[in-house]
Amino acid sequence: MSGSAPSENSGADQLSPAAARRRLGQELRQMREKAGLTLVDVGGQIERSQATMSRLEKGTSPARAVDVEKMLDIYRGMGVRDAEIFRDDVLSLLKTGRQKDWFSPFRDVLASDMTGDHVETLMSYEDDASRIVSYEPDLVPGVLQTEQYAMNVIAAYFPDHTERQRARLLELRLERGRRLRRRRDLQIDLVLSENALIRAFGGAETLRGQLQTIEGEIHNGSPHITVRLAPSTLTLPAAIGGPFTVITTADSADGDVVYLEQRSGARYLTSGDDVSGYARQFETISAASLEREQAHDRVEEITKQLV
Repeated sequence: MSGSAPSENSGADQLSPAAARRRLGQELRQMREKAGLTLVDVGGQIERSQATMSRLEKGTSPARAVDVEKMLDIYRGMGVRDAEIFRDDVLSLLKTGRQKDWFSPFRDVLASDMTGDHVETLMSYEDDASRIVSYEPDLVPGVLQTEQYAMNVIAAYFPDHTERQRARLLELRLERGRRLRRRRDLQIDLVLSENALIRAFGGAETLRGQLQTIEGEIHNGSPHITVRLAPSTLTLPAAIGGPFTVITTADSADGDVVYLEQRSGARYLTSGDDVSGYARQFETISAASLEREQAHDRVEEITKQLV
């Protein structure tokens, strides 16, 4: 879609619900812009607020079939040929986008103040990723976290929440990690700083178990996951700062994205310059990090130093 010739297959059945919603929003926004209409213009005609229209075009909430069909009729009436040519494709995206995401059962967690919209957005991008590269200077990446380590990290970050709330967030994190590790079509490249290996969340025994898991992943882990270790003495500017993740999406229409987690919330960067810039930073850090055998020996050494 979004071209001069009709597509034979929108590929909606190959997308996750979240990716289908984003693609649907992109298509509808492009049609609206071709029609020369604003969100307020279209919202007024279908009796929807500007905020609702904005969420629909951003793909952050499922669209109603009646609204999409009315919008297509409006755009077709304004001479936008795509509204007629790609009608079936758009409706196919609509159908896929209304299906439940795997994390829907965790709506209680995602709606709480323990997470923000950025967590749901991150997981939806991960679902459609072909490659994820991530640099983590302070914590063990979620995909590698053991249950005990993750539980103690959550307890440290959310001390005022109930045990039930923390347990639900732990369930979500563990399920996310399992899903990422099972994805053989997804390449995951991780670089973590040595500093992330010395923060003993939950004490020495919890950290020992976590280090042994990392050691095993480095030595003979999943073939689609690579783990490198950045020395704590590394002085590269790219390695000094917060964590970042670059997600390459399998759906070319969705676009690649940089995820920057912050103390409260997160930022998503989607411009080509930002994505390529952070990708280069990752490659720079990765090239300066310890190779597999060196990293394995260093993790083993840190483990032996625990008392």
